[in-house]
Amino acid sequence: MTVITTEDIREFADPFTDFEDSQQPDGTRRVRMFLRAEPVVLEFDTADRILLTCPEGEIRFANFRSMLASEHFADLRLWASLQSQFLKAQLGDERENPLPVVGEWIDGAGSRKEITAMEVDGQLKARQEAKLHVLVIDGPAGMGKTSQIRQIALKRAENFARDQGRLFLHVESRGRVLQFLEDLISSSLHHIRVKPTARQLKVLVKHGVVVLALDGFDEFADPSGFQRAWAQLGDLFEEVSGSGQILLAGRETLVTREKLLVEVPRLRAPDCILDEFKLKEVNVTDAREWLVARGIPEPWIDSPRVRPVLEQGEVGLRPFFLALLAKKDIYKWLNKNRRSDVLSIMIDVLFEREFDGKIDAKTVEHFGKDTIRTFLRQVCEDIARDMADNQSEMLPAVNIEWIAEMSLPEEVSQDWKNLLTHHCMRLPFLVNEEGSSAMRFSHRQFFVFFLGADAMRSVARKDVPKYLRRNVLGSEFLEAFLKVVLTLTQPEREAFRDAAIEILPTLQAYDRSRGNLAALLIPVTAECPPQGPVYISSVSIDELSLRSSMPEVHFRNVTITTLRVQRADIRQFQFGEACAIVTLQSDAMSRLPAAMPLPNWLETPRCTLHSPDEIKQFLFGPRPETKAQAVREIPFDLDLIDRVLRYRPFWLCNDIDSAEPSGLRILNHPEWDAFLEYLSERRLVRIDNNLQNAGPNAIFYHFKQMEIRAHLYGDDGS
Repeated sequence: MTVITTEDIREFADPFTDFEDSQQPDGTRRVRMFLRAEPVVLEFDTADRILLTCPEGEIRFANFRSMLASEHFADLRLWASLQSQFLKAQLGDERENPLPVVGEWIDGAGSRKEITAMEVDGQLKARQEAKLHVLVIDGPAGMGKTSQIRQIALKRAENFARDQGRLFLHVESRGRVLQFLEDLISSSLHHIRVKPTARQLKVLVKHGVVVLALDGFDEFADPSGFQRAWAQLGDLFEEVSGSGQILLAGRETLVTREKLLVEVPRLRAPDCILDEFKLKEVNVTDAREWLVARGIPEPWIDSPRVRPVLEQGEVGLRPFFLALLAKKDIYKWLNKNRRSDVLSIMIDVLFEREFDGKIDAKTVEHFGKDTIRTFLRQVCEDIARDMADNQSEMLPAVNIEWIAEMSLPEEVSQDWKNLLTHHCMRLPFLVNEEGSSAMRFSHRQFFVFFLGADAMRSVARKDVPKYLRRNVLGSEFLEAFLKVVLTLTQPEREAFRDAAIEILPTLQAYDRSRGNLAALLIPVTAECPPQGPVYISSVSIDELSLRSSMPEVHFRNVTITTLRVQRADIRQFQFGEACAIVTLQSDAMSRLPAAMPLPNWLETPRCTLHSPDEIKQFLFGPRPETKAQAVREIPFDLDLIDRVLRYRPFWLCNDIDSAEPSGLRILNHPEWDAFLEYLSERRLVRIDNNLQNAGPNAIFYHFKQMEIRAHLYGDDGS
């Protein structure tokens, strides 16, 4: 049984009023306090049953938990009603047509099993007796972490009147830099208009009345990195120990069971249960059935453009993308698009739909499609910038109107401005924030994509935005930035690269601008290598995310907190004096330089190491023979195979004049034609020779990289 402390009760008393907690001779306990400006008395018997005496009379409660849930304290009936309405509006169609999301449940003992996302609720209920139960929900962007928390929270709220189960408080960072966790909790409580304060909320969690869900924990960074986040998390766990349950949801690059056990000692205690739920992509068959049930014709699903997006291992099977694909007419536009990445394809599709009856024909005729499309993109980028600069993921509607109007040239008449500005309020990427006049992006993937596009164009103009000077760039932004790079033309990439190289040495060291700009510049050089080496010196980089074959980069006096090199080749990197790497994230396809700083942490899909000797042996020591030797029996250059496995764009066009540098390195290889025939015979490449939208015929290739890796190496590259 959780101990009821004086402070637990005092949190609900009116501030700065008399409070008395005393033990009686017969073993009972009496508390005198003021509650909402009225004097009340709480009498606890030896079994902790409670008699509340207030101006309305006497009310009996079976236990402290039931009293906290009552209308005199937290009023959970009101909470359930308000939250139910709020979440129904947020979830929309997802509530009636949930995606068949599954994941791997890993319990504290390390045993694993596959369960559906909605079965997580049952696992939570089974662990309610623990003194402290922490569940980590992790997975890449777009896997449905936020949606699944909302689904469970809604289910609890709708069933509260019947089963009195624990309700959820869903806390999201909403783009804010973390200063105090209580601030985020207070904001979330205010968001659903419920009574308790942040400090009272901790008491409710401690006594098993509410479950606290911290969503997007990988974004809860502050000017000192994640040290403050870890420290506050440890304090929180201590405060809610009793019957507390907490969910931590975030990207698998930071929020992992192993990382938490090291960073938060409280979780290593024997009275704590730490479980993990790793979300998986939707099964191919389930995805097809779900799309068909939503009215998407099977012939379109099997079309050359759509089918590759829905193959096992592709990001198109993530819930976010499937939900987009199910929207009216999107599948038709998708079939016409040849963009390099699924996210950019979806964004192109949503913009194109605006011309399908949503924008007045006279407006299109007056300005032209290209001009309107450029304007709408610019507005989305400016909205993302304004949000990031102000560390918020919401903007008042009037601000969006102002941004739209400022994006138009002065010579545009006011009537046309009014028309286009009004349309910006109805863009498919934006939604109204429930209960306010503010608006936000409908998904963080849209927000970080447009923010990445703004970063590219701003730096190319030698403008370093406030968010690059002040904010910690999270994993989600950096991953989206890599996708943005692929959507731009080679001159646009070169403009960014040249401007970044020029201004980087001139930036001051007192803010984050140098580290953030370096984190953007280095991956861009993979797509447009400069004539000589890139020099990075005297800078601290929070996170550097790389996925390609990298050109020569020289580091001196550089500290990298997290270096992500999954599927990257960084053999040309040269680390000079005073360089350090805190965490290195790699996989079987990572190629490292012969000499580099030994990281404090090494994280791979198969293990996590923090012993210096183990890390040194793993990275630089003799390695056992693996199935990778089998590739040497294939009569093709290993470098060509490596280029194909690292190729990031979704489609490779055989047109040498339009292919990007990484594509040219494949097409110009002397063994390419023979290797293509080899892949084609084994159905390891999808070939599409439909006509382009304009210009001569071209052939497009989509590499089934996971299957190629498995065929040649006997593994999936992890």
